[in-house]
Amino acid sequence: MGFSPKFMNNAVNILEELIMKKGIIMILATSGMFTGIFLFPLYSAARSSLTLSMYEQGLYTVILDNQTITKATAIFSFNNIWSGVYLLKVIRQDPNSFNHLGFTETIYEGYIEIPDDSRVYASIDRYGELRIVKVKPLYAGPLHNDMNNSIDSYHSHYDNEYNNYYSSQAGFELLRQTILDASFDSDKLKIAKQAAISGRLSSMKVLAIIELFTFESTKLSFAKFAYQYVVDRENYYIVNNAFTFSSTIDELNEYISE
Repeated sequence: MGFSPKFMNNAVNILEELIMKKGIIMILATSGMFTGIFLFPLYSAARSSLTLSMYEQGLYTVILDNQTITKATAIFSFNNIWSGVYLLKVIRQDPNSFNHLGFTETIYEGYIEIPDDSRVYASIDRYGELRIVKVKPLYAGPLHNDMNNSIDSYHSHYDNEYNNYYSSQAGFELLRQTILDASFDSDKLKIAKQAAISGRLSSMKVLAIIELFTFESTKLSFAKFAYQYVVDRENYYIVNNAFTFSSTIDELNEYISE
């Protein structure tokens, strides 16, 4: 039994659209009078993930649609998420509130968009604002131009926001929490130095970082190091407020004057 030319033309047009727009390849298998058409995707649809950071350590319940995580930490991870717009709710609890007897506070409730094949990094600052810190594409296979351009445009939007955002309040809260999570001053200093090199920190943020250190000697070490990278050297005098001893201030000023 044969097919009319009109039917075949329509079938070809549909298949071309699937191949070009949906990333599908076509294999024709012929056996006698039967021709089978098999469609295979060029890539498997990868799922996305979300890493959400809080402005400080604490006991939180994070609800992403129907997924709920409760634990004492500052970083939450949701893996294997389909793309879409999700309801996100974050509740901060008193450490003694496991039996729902303590104080709880909803610090964020709103929506977050998760794009295709992406790892999304977001944070919630102390003012209850959700920030998209970075969106990292996960897909490495071939995509048709129209789909690829759409994804690239999405990532580019957030990457540009991230580049201007690292030194913003939300980005700085992520840095601050990372430093706080380090156990020793030496480890905190390594993280702080990395941030100073790449983070375009202001004098005020340098002061805030210095206050995270325990020892005066570590505070001075970072103050000296950060001076060469700070974006507003004219305001660096405010860093003096982080020190306990006037001799430390004198040593920093002497270093700056050299």
